[in-house]
Amino acid sequence: MHTYISLLRGINVSGKNKLPMTALKDLYQVLGCMHVTTYIQSGNVILQAASSIKELEHSLSRAIKEKIGYTVPVLVREVAFFSSIVEQNPFKDCDPSTLYVTLLGDAVHQAQIASMTDGAWGEDRFVIQEGVVYVHCPTGYGSTSLNNNFFEKTGKTWATTRNWKTINRLVELCKVEFKEQRAIVIDTKIAYKATKY
Repeated sequence: MHTYISLLRGINVSGKNKLPMTALKDLYQVLGCMHVTTYIQSGNVILQAASSIKELEHSLSRAIKEKIGYTVPVLVREVAFFSSIVEQNPFKDCDPSTLYVTLLGDAVHQAQIASMTDGAWGEDRFVIQEGVVYVHCPTGYGSTSLNNNFFEKTGKTWATTRNWKTINRLVELCKVEFKEQRAIVIDTKIAYKATKY
């Protein structure tokens, strides 16, 4: 059983692509995912599943299309991947409220993105690492050119972005949620042994 964090691109944005989190949670559970928890309304899900990343991404996107009627790209990564995002933050000295993480869906031309000069984007800066782009926007994400559309066009892939608070919160939720699950399993084993003997 693997512990994953899943992100959906472009749902519940400005009244478009509406998808209630209760319906999304049910959909994950129907596909065999366990301990499913959603965080806020932008399509952030933590879960456990036996399936591989590619299997989950494909089945989830297809199920959403069948149930809701529109295509939503789904990114699935192991918790360790998100933990490394937090640990490898290249903008540790910046105000966290000005930091965003863009996750790239498919194989991407990273060299093409990385070859761009920071100076071409005014105050905004970015650093790309292992399919992740750290975007520092001192004046806010709403005014930057370094958005999903920019990286999708440049990298020939799809992308989804979360603020730094959300990335950290998802990692924290995984630690709490699955620490509790492990504790329940241990308590159950102890209770079983006590009953047996």
